[in-house]
Amino acid sequence: MVSASDAQRIVGALEDLSEEERPEFFVKRLTDSPLYSLRVGSYRVILAISHEQCVILAVKIAHRRNAYRDL
Repeated sequence: MVSASDAQRIVGALEDLSEEERPEFFVKRLTDSPLYSLRVGSYRVILAISHEQCVILAVKIAHRRNAYRDL
């Protein structure tokens, strides 16, 4: 369960990322995957970025020890 303060930080980070013209420059591309990872404290937000539709989709939000499982 994500605490309220961590949730606010995650939402803030996603809002900041959504304002960037090239959001992929501010996240880490996952190896052999079309997905990206955004680090927010000890949490990772796994993202799909679509330039054609101007969409950033949070696929998964999890603590870093569990974030990359079952992708």
